[in-house]
Amino acid sequence: MLKKIWGENIAGQRGIGAAFTVIQLGIIITGIVLIVASALMGHGTLTFILLALLIVAVIITALVQAALSGIYSAALYRYASSGEGSVGFDSAVLQQAFLPKK
Repeated sequence: MLKKIWGENIAGQRGIGAAFTVIQLGIIITGIVLIVASALMGHGTLTFILLALLIVAVIITALVQAALSGIYSAALYRYASSGEGSVGFDSAVLQQAFLPKK
């Protein structure tokens, strides 16, 4: 069963990873621009607050990515082992993950 779901899980994890990479890059770039602008204007307290918010935002985004990756893996494993979809996952969509690739 591991061989059956391994490739599909890797492909799904790549998709989740790519989406969150784009999200995190957006957060980081926006945060850096705001931090630099605040520092250039001489707002030390605001700069510190923005830096703290940037760190928290990156951590929260990473936690959400980890949670979604785990949920995806568990749903895929459940479908592969029992043939049943999980709550919130359409069985037809999970079935397509195991169709032969063209």
